[in-house]
Amino acid sequence: MTKVAPSATAGAELLVPDKLDPATVKWADRPVPADGGVTRVSVELNVTEFKVDTHNGEFLQAAFYIILEWFDPRLLAAGIDCSDPSAMPKDIWRPAAMFEQNMAWGLDATGGAGGEDGPKFIGLAPGRLMWWRRTLPTRVDVSTGGGGEERFRSFPFDSARIDFLFCMSDEARLESDADIDLNFDRRCHVSGELRQVEWICATRQGEFVCTALTFGVFKHTSPNTGLGFCDLVWSLHVARDPTYYIFKGAVPIYVIVCFALFQFAMDVDSQLNDRLNFLVALMLSSFAIQWTVTDRLPRTPFVTALDRLIFASLLALFMMALGSVLTNQFVCGGELGGCENVSRREVRVWDRACLGVTLAAFIVFHLDIARRVRKFTAHHGSHRTWKEGGGRLNAFMDAMEGRVWRCDLTRGGGEKGSAAFGGFKGKGTVHPLPVEKA
Repeated sequence: MTKVAPSATAGAELLVPDKLDPATVKWADRPVPADGGVTRVSVELNVTEFKVDTHNGEFLQAAFYIILEWFDPRLLAAGIDCSDPSAMPKDIWRPAAMFEQNMAWGLDATGGAGGEDGPKFIGLAPGRLMWWRRTLPTRVDVSTGGGGEERFRSFPFDSARIDFLFCMSDEARLESDADIDLNFDRRCHVSGELRQVEWICATRQGEFVCTALTFGVFKHTSPNTGLGFCDLVWSLHVARDPTYYIFKGAVPIYVIVCFALFQFAMDVDSQLNDRLNFLVALMLSSFAIQWTVTDRLPRTPFVTALDRLIFASLLALFMMALGSVLTNQFVCGGELGGCENVSRREVRVWDRACLGVTLAAFIVFHLDIARRVRKFTAHHGSHRTWKEGGGRLNAFMDAMEGRVWRCDLTRGGGEKGSAAFGGFKGKGTVHPLPVEKA
């Protein structure tokens, strides 16, 4: 016997014989397996587009395919020929899905609205249906997933986690988690390979790169009805590649600081003017380098990490000049030739002490920059958790234990591969995540 019911939460289930008359079957009703009242839906996520538009801001454009697969025992009971696509009942049940964000299903093959051509038979698995659903390219401000404009405090080491989701129900049918069991457990019917995610586009766009993909099944409870619903959630972890800013801005500044160390080869007494002139010339060169990258820097009312790197270098140059003046004033008496009556060892000790203080301040400044960047990335950038997103949906939805994974896109080969890594087809490696790190 096979049980068929419109909904596990909407009245008694109906018992029907193993043989059904296709003309009398209410195909729009949800099929309930004989072993329970929950319809199990397997999911695979395909990422088909990843771009970052940097004109008039920084906007992520992404598109996805959602592949849903489930078993409908009524097809076999009614003797439907699953090898004939035209035998598909037009109103056959399919999982509902409702977007909670600025996303929508794409166009069908004929160019009409609806986002799909309807479920298809799986020839190698009679009774199983597969439904490809394509989303329209969605355009999201990167700052919405990276702490707003504050993310530029970590520039050019800033990152963001962009969240996407849809609920496995709609406002009409309201199929809860008592009706639908959702999981990323779709498998190839030939090899048995687990197919969770496929990335079929480049992971890099300009100076932005997608470093990871988090995906899983979440759950939320309606405050109005008290019913629980399954949600499909995935996040793109987007980071800026700082290579341009490091080699065009930071490295030249560091080279200037290294050149400034040569001033300690000059005598602090007779060549003090030469020392100061040398350091002033290097400082002006630092300002010139800073202005060469100004056009690529964000216009922010606060200091960025790159600004702090430049400030640290300028501070080092200033402290070297200050150290030379202090040594001349306190050791040499502030007079030309004043060091002739002072032990050379004492002069070198003062000079090297000023150098040590300068290097210590330079290192501490950089450690503080690293601390700030790591702290922001962990709680607001690409390493934040779902709950730290700060939105209403982030607060309502909870990850389901054992149903959240993360794919590391920085491992596994080139930008457009097709090798399989665990449950991931495309590139990277997949590993499960505990709920607290989802």
